[in-house]
Amino acid sequence: MIEPPERRALDSRFANGIRTSLWGIEELLYVIVGVLLLAAAVLVVVGTVTGLINAIRLHSNAVDTGVVVLDRVLLTLIVAELLHTLRFVVLRGQIVVEPFLFVGLIAVVRRILVITAGLERQTPTAMR
Repeated sequence: MIEPPERRALDSRFANGIRTSLWGIEELLYVIVGVLLLAAAVLVVVGTVTGLINAIRLHSNAVDTGVVVLDRVLLTLIVAELLHTLRFVVLRGQIVVEPFLFVGLIAVVRRILVITAGLERQTPTAMR
């Protein structure tokens, strides 16, 4: 049974409308995620600066302050790399693996740093 040409044209227009709608929703989601990532990066930077100012004002331990600042800087780099990846996906329409490898490496270094600093704080002063 052969469909009339009007029916095929209607199905084609419907399918194109669905594709266009889904593409628009996808782009909107990318924009929302990008804005949220940008807000997260700004909040991390502001928190780092205020924490650093408070640590200097209260004469906190320099090593602990340095570890916290480095941790926050690495977190900011992770967010920046995710934003870069998101921008690349929107512009090129494809996902590449390399940015996710960078994010993973930064996250591993960050986690090792935090765990090492935590263990360093727990060791008795007699053993240092």
